Amino acid sequence: MPHTFGNSFQAFSLKDIVDLAKPFSSRDNYSIETFISDVEGIFNLYGIKNPIHQVIFVKKCLTGPSLTLMRSIRGITNWEQMKQHLLDEFSDKINGLHLHKIMESRRMKPFETLQEYFLAMRHLTHKGSLDDSSLIEYVIKGIPDSSNNKIILYGCKSIPEFKEKLKIYEKLFNTSRTFRSNNDKKFDDPTHAAKFDRKGTPKPTTSMLLLWFKRS
Repeated sequence: MPHTFGNSFQAFSLKDIVDLAKPFSSRDNYSIETFISDVEGIFNLYGIKNPIHQVIFVKKCLTGPSLTLMRSIRGITNWEQMKQHLLDEFSDKINGLHLHKIMESRRMKPFETLQEYFLAMRHLTHKGSLDDSSLIEYVIKGIPDSSNNKIILYGCKSIPEFKEKLKIYEKLFNTSRTFRSNNDKKFDDPTHAAKFDRKGTPKPTTSMLLLWFKRS
């Protein structure tokens, strides 16, 4: 009989929920801190409170070295024990000063969307300890746009509020970036520049010449 997890709404099979989780192997850029955060989010969302169910669920999400580690340890009866073993073995946390330097130097890349950039920045915070207000500040600083355009992003009190403002700003940012890109192309074109110069400098008319001679 398949394991099931229940909440007040319905029961979910183990396989259904495991399919929602990204497997952790320790071999890629998916950090153990992010994995733990994702797992605990699923526990809260689906009401998985039974310690044995939690252990079974997490073991199903492990592959490679992380699964080998768990198989080599006896006597694990709850998620907190398992979590500590995983952190001890695979955590790549760094000190606060180094983390701030990394966040300070990280900038949004040309190929990134705002959402991808924000998620990358939030992922970095799992390597250490950083409060939400500092994360928001570093994210804003790394967006290549003027402070006037980014003013809508300031003053957020929480990550959910900031994410909502990012969605609004993204429309403005994409429009602004396209506008700047089109303008840059125009002024990089010597033909367009020559036309602009001719338009910007009016030819003298007969009346203007007569007025100049009179003043002379």
